Amino acid sequence: MREARQTLYQVELVNLTGCALRQIMLDPDAPASTKVSADRTAFELAGDLGKDADTHLSGKNLAEMTPEELGSMIDQWETERSHCYPETTKADA
Repeated sequence: MREARQTLYQVELVNLTGCALRQIMLDPDAPASTKVSADRTAFELAGDLGKDADTHLSGKNLAEMTPEELGSMIDQWETERSHCYPETTKADA
């Protein structure tokens, strides 16, 4: 039973959740608080934020980070984005 549930979560629901989060983040009519919540959820699921984050900054509140630490996180995310979605970074260059 547990294995079937894990398969459902890892195969079907992950894709559905990812699509839902993406729709919220890209919706121009969505409230800012909803977009921030979707962004935070996506970062937590990716392991970039929260107690399970695999970076040297894990466990640190964003408000406690130095500008250099925040800049480092943003640089890392932009690099990852450019690898995942190269077409979104072409216009920025």
